[in-house]
Parts: sequence; structure tokens; C-alpha cells
Amino acid sequence: MYDHPAVRQSTDKLWRAFVKVLRDEDVRAPDILNRQPDYANLWLAPGLIFSQTCGYPYMSELRGKVQLVATPVYKAMGCEGPYYCSIIMVRRDDPATSLAECRGRIAGYNAVHSQSGYNTLRAAVAPLATDGRFFSSTVETGSHSASMDAVSAGTADLCAVDCVTWALMVQHEPDRAAKFKIIQQTPSAPGLPFITSMHTPPETLEKLRAALTAICTDPALASDRDKVLLDGAALLGDDDYERVLELEQRAIAQGYPILN
Repeated sequence: MYDHPAVRQSTDKLWRAFVKVLRDEDVRAPDILNRQPDYANLWLAPGLIFSQTCGYPYMSELRGKVQLVATPVYKAMGCEGPYYCSIIMVRRDDPATSLAECRGRIAGYNAVHSQSGYNTLRAAVAPLATDGRFFSSTVETGSHSASMDAVSAGTADLCAVDCVTWALMVQHEPDRAAKFKIIQQTPSAPGLPFITSMHTPPETLEKLRAALTAICTDPALASDRDKVLLDGAALLGDDDYERVLELEQRAIAQGYPILN
């Protein structure tokens, strides 16, 4: 899910190392990653061995249909262990210094099923809304990158971007990142989980977790882990991910069921 072009070489190297560990344990896995954007179908494929999803679709659509493998731990501002948040940003020259000052503005978001771009932004806005409204309008952009482009171009005034996505941009696209100003962090939640098919046997699931631990601790892969900001993995459960739905329900209880 954090497939920034600048780190794809390291992502692929980590994947090859992961596959090698799995094959040593007689677990079949593809040589290369599937980067097709048809996530919904791929996540539910019976033969899925390993993927990464977002906590919001996991809890609202995938729970009980896939198995949790682990939750990655990232090294980025806004991350605390396996928990992360989003960064709410405006253009660098925008006079707003807080979310409250953005009433009546236009918000951009990547997708309604996104934890980092929609659910957590809704949770942050809910206490500020009046009669279920805060923004003058919203625009769905399709990706975090597109949301930032919308803000930069002026077709949106603010957006919420996953803090790991933001950290990668700061590192690899500093000129682009310099166009924005952070005004707030959103509430935190468990990070984007690694998943496998419901058809994956328990013994294979344990081998997936062991292989993940191996690549997260192998000294030879330290440089590649640093490039993708990976700092380990934690075993969380559905109870931990209830935090995602709690953010949704809190906004609904505050009379703000839809980002608008």
C-alpha cells in the first residue's frame, strides 16, 4: 500500500527475501508482487497468500473473509508502534492554522472506504460540524497523491494524508512536500494490516508470520527496511481494529455521518 516509486526496488528486494524464507518452509509464493489496482478482487482471491489492506475496508468489508497476518510498524512522524494517524494539510500560503479555521472550505479525500483519507478526517471534523456540515463541498480524488494535487491546484483546500505516505513524500519529493502546511494530526488507529486468504491453513499462517519476522530482523535487509520505513511487525486482532469503527460511530453519534 506504500508503493512509492522511489522505494519499489527495496520493496521488491524485501519481497524476494520473504519468498525465499517461505519456500524454504515449502510455502509457495509468487516471484514478483502483483501491482494491479483491483484490490477488492485480489483481497478476496481464494489463493491470496499475502497482501496489505487498509483498516477501514478490513473492518467494514473483509473481516471474516480474510485472515490477519500482522500489522507493520513504521518509522514515521505520527506512528506509535503499530498505530498511525493522518496529517491534515493545506497549501503552504493558506492562512489557516487549524482545522477549525477551515469551515466552509473544500475538502479532498481519496476514497470513502479509506481510513486515513476519509474515516479519520471525518472523526476529526465531527466535533466542529454544525447540523451535520462543516465544509462547503468535498471532492473524491482517488488517491492520496491526487488529493494533494487537488489542494496544490486549488480545487480543494485541505486533505488528510496517511502519515507514512507523507513521510515518504517528504523524503523523496521534498519540493512537492514543501508546497503544504500541516495544521493537525488526526486520531490514531491500528496501521494497514497484512492479510492472507481464509483458505490459508493455520500452519501456513504461522510460517507467514515467521517469514515476516525474519525479514524484519535480518541485518542484511536493514537498508531496504529503512528505505520503506519498516521497523517490525506486531500481532494485533480484530479487537484492536475496533478502534476504526469506533471513530466512525463516534462521528455518527455527533451527527456527522458523512464528510461534508
